[in-house]
Amino acid sequence: MLYAYCMGILKNNRHLKRIIGIATEPPGKPNGTSIASEDMITINTPSTWTSDIENEIDELCKQYEIFDEDTFRITHHEVQEYPEE
Repeated sequence: MLYAYCMGILKNNRHLKRIIGIATEPPGKPNGTSIASEDMITINTPSTWTSDIENEIDELCKQYEIFDEDTFRITHHEVQEYPEE
């Protein structure tokens, strides 16, 4: 699934050279023992975008129901990290 997210981002942002994806499980309950995993992936943008690559990405996104035009929106937010002097 992480691969699908990363490839979907690259497909829609072809100016990027590579993408790093990080996936984690939600934290466990404070009173219990929990085991969590983390996954990381780095993908370089394909040198040539072929129809096979695009079809694979489309199928993965459909399979995981991600980047659907009806539910996916990109928004931009800005926050000031440091207080003004």
